[in-house]
Amino acid sequence: MHMLALYKRDTLSIHRRVKAPFSVLAERGHRFHFMQVQNFSGGLTFGADVTVLNNWMLGEEELQELASVRHQRTIVCDCSDPALLHHEAYRAQMQLAHLVTVPNEYFAKEARIITSHVAVTPSCVDVDYLAVANRQPMPPKVTIGCFGPFDWYLIKEAIIRVKEQHPHVIFLGGEHATKVLGEALVLSVDEIPTDYRMYLRACRFGILPLDGETPHDDIWKHEYGIMCRPTLSLHVAHATETDRWVAGIKRFLIDTERANAGQAAYTEANAYRPKRLADQYLAVYRKKLPHLLML
Repeated sequence: MHMLALYKRDTLSIHRRVKAPFSVLAERGHRFHFMQVQNFSGGLTFGADVTVLNNWMLGEEELQELASVRHQRTIVCDCSDPALLHHEAYRAQMQLAHLVTVPNEYFAKEARIITSHVAVTPSCVDVDYLAVANRQPMPPKVTIGCFGPFDWYLIKEAIIRVKEQHPHVIFLGGEHATKVLGEALVLSVDEIPTDYRMYLRACRFGILPLDGETPHDDIWKHEYGIMCRPTLSLHVAHATETDRWVAGIKRFLIDTERANAGQAAYTEANAYRPKRLADQYLAVYRKKLPHLLML
């Protein structure tokens, strides 16, 4: 089977959901190519059995190109960004695709409102990509990670209180956290692949505030975990209770508490290595795209 992934820019999702799992399949005899391009055209898909578009919302002319080749080529839209489902253009693109893959069942329920051709493929921890950061020394200051598209408003008061009691602690986060919490509380950094792994390495642990069930990918948790970093995500029944957030953060400021939880997080994260998940990707493709069975 010859698979092609087209993308406009290198992103964390490309590593988690395309490069990591399909590089393993390539090692097992399947052909897979990655191509960074500025625009989608039908001609790019010729020669490939399957073309994968990860979190790429096509423009109007590109969408017409997709419609013109979908009867001759197999198109997969891989989506891990729930915000894309709110765009009419992307919903039309999903309906043209032969398969839409998403990271969890909650996301799949929302996607199936738009198209029935939906399957779950868990995101992978790209260990080789993240391991580069382990060559860097740990910073002396205690740093707490606030990465990912989570419900950051839940912990604003807790962060204020922790910083008042422990002014040496640094909260480091991406655009989602700093947009809600402000740079006075969270030091803003870019979540681009080359830098994210270094920032993740610098964190002692991470915070993942969730207000109920969510379509958001939980791979952030396992990327912390593969580096032996635990994460704090309180049960929704107590998610707005500042005292519990403060207590949880302060517990992980204790080295022994954090180390024990970090080892458990590492064990859990190992299940998300690409070598353990690649066969699930292949099984989904063959089940949902039966004409690929002989490839």
